Amino acid sequence: MEQMTPSQLVKAYIALREKKAALKKQYDEQVAAIESAQGKVEAALLSAMTEMGVESLRTENGTAYVTLQTSVTVADPDAFKEFCLRQDDPFEFVDVRASKSAVLAFKEATGGDLPPGVNYRATRAVNFRAS
Repeated sequence: MEQMTPSQLVKAYIALREKKAALKKQYDEQVAAIESAQGKVEAALLSAMTEMGVESLRTENGTAYVTLQTSVTVADPDAFKEFCLRQDDPFEFVDVRASKSAVLAFKEATGGDLPPGVNYRATRAVNFRAS
């Protein structure tokens, strides 16, 4: 690599990136097919277990068991904020994480200062664009 010109290095990097993308696409397609098949097996077994009235099912090949999977998302941010602010502990219903865009804007506006309790890291990297 030390003998290569910058142009050759860029060409090599872009070729490697394209090969990686092709492999990832192939992998993602294969995994999607497997996940689809798994979903069908899960649905069939869940249906059978529901009909049998059981929460777990031991077989010679392994055990299947039912769990309750939950998801919580915010449908109306303004209503949620108002609700949180009316609570004794307004942070009880939220996770704390820094907004990258707000922190960067604050950093720029204050000449490099950060809000208290926030870490900041910047790393130089080289990027490539095909011509």
